[in-house]
Amino acid sequence: MTFRSPQEHLNARDMRRDRLPTTRLVIAILGVVLVTLLLVMRAVLMAEAGL
Repeated sequence: MTFRSPQEHLNARDMRRDRLPTTRLVIAILGVVLVTLLLVMRAVLMAEAGL
C-alpha cells in the first residue's frame, strides 16, 4: 500500500465521483430518448391504423 497525501486521495476520489454521475446521466438520457422514440412510433402506428 503506497502512502499518498490526503490531498491526492481527495483528488482521486473526486475524479472517480465526477466520472460516475456523467455515465449515469448518459444512461438516463439514452433511456428517455428510447422511451420517447417508442411512444412516437406507437402514436404513428396508431394514427396510420386509424387512417
